[in-house]
Amino acid sequence: MKKLITILAMLMMVLSIHASDPVVLFGLLSPTASYSGSMESESIDADFLNHDTITGLIATAELERKDITIEKLLSDKIFTSSKALIDAGMIGLSLEDAGAIGTDGTVIITPDMSSMSSLEGSITVEYDDFKMLYSIGARTESITLDGKVTVSINLSDESLLYLSVRTDDFLFNGDSSYSNSSAGIRIFFEYDKVGQWLSYMGYDFDELRYMTAYMLLDIPELQEAGIDATSPETVIFSLEEIKALDILDAVAFALTADSAEGIDTMRMASMALKPVLYIDEKEAEDINLKALMDTALDVAYVFSDMM
Repeated sequence: MKKLITILAMLMMVLSIHASDPVVLFGLLSPTASYSGSMESESIDADFLNHDTITGLIATAELERKDITIEKLLSDKIFTSSKALIDAGMIGLSLEDAGAIGTDGTVIITPDMSSMSSLEGSITVEYDDFKMLYSIGARTESITLDGKVTVSINLSDESLLYLSVRTDDFLFNGDSSYSNSSAGIRIFFEYDKVGQWLSYMGYDFDELRYMTAYMLLDIPELQEAGIDATSPETVIFSLEEIKALDILDAVAFALTADSAEGIDTMRMASMALKPVLYIDEKEAEDINLKALMDTALDVAYVFSDMM
């Protein structure tokens, strides 16, 4: 199970690459796994970064080193796409035994929740002369990072979730082409597919929405986000007002599907989620992340059967 989780994490990092120069890797946000959640800025010495952070940074370094891009994964040339997918899978398998030999530098993590009432927030990860020597497979490699990368989260636009990442002046292994770049992924909720499944299983979507809203009553965090949680009707109305009703519907589906036979987390994701890539705020229509996500999940299923 641990290996499957590692593979899935690596494959999701593949989805987060946009292949135009400069490249932005969501994997650079891996140090957030070492954040305590204090909602205050934290400075973390490289020696105290946790295992998940180290693994994420190694995966990011390997993806960059292997030059695995979405264009290659979706290439019409079978050899190109197959090689990229095999390389990505090998990285995932190699991460099981990968680890840091030595680290140096500091990572500063700073959250900004000043727009929480609008269901928006951001986290900045600043690398201060970060260096890591690591082992993966039979190799010993290194990675150096310096600069800031910020992820912004928006739950109140037309999508279920919008994650956008931007860098300021940034050096990745001494390469400045990673500076001042941005990319984003919007995750849309697939109402048609989910609706068909719920109908086939004998569920009423409106009833499930109401029941889920009832479960959220009087939760303090919702009140802090500006959502009236005094009744199911007010929860639904408040979320509709800020274009976040799809979040409630997604939760309703997840709770329902979790207890159903023949569906697990990966099948739920494939059915309900449609990721769309944006580069510099413009939709990259030629990059079909839905197809790539489904392929990644199919590969994960194959690997899970081998474990």
